[in-house]
Amino acid sequence: DFMVGSFPFASDSASNAEIFRAVLKSTLKFPKWLGMQEQDAKDLIKGLLNKDNPEKRPGAGQRGYAELKEHKFFEGFCWDGLLARQLDPPHIPKGETYAEDAAEPEQAAAVFKAGASAAEDDLEGDDVDWVDPDPSWNEDF
Repeated sequence: DFMVGSFPFASDSASNAEIFRAVLKSTLKFPKWLGMQEQDAKDLIKGLLNKDNPEKRPGAGQRGYAELKEHKFFEGFCWDGLLARQLDPPHIPKGETYAEDAAEPEQAAAVFKAGASAAEDDLEGDDVDWVDPDPSWNEDF
């Protein structure tokens, strides 16, 4: 979703059940505009979304995240700079304020409260009475 702007197996408007079903049964497809020059990105995405052998996903083996960090997609990336928060983000969303970026403590509290309220809305929203139409979707796990 972050790399190409859409979900890998379903549309943005799909229900959870549709997404789960698609993850299990659909083939991973990339948008046509993501050309061959992005082969390293495609390789990384395919590896992370490997549903046939999850233990083969980059970072899932004995070497842990070291294997993921060594993927060709991240070649030249400064992991130490990321951990030290010294990197400039490639994109800064407009209209979002995070508590850690708030200028005043009151603003930080308001941002935190708004986030907590949104999380509560997710718990108390329309999905409370939701029943999985295909409860067997996870039998292959």
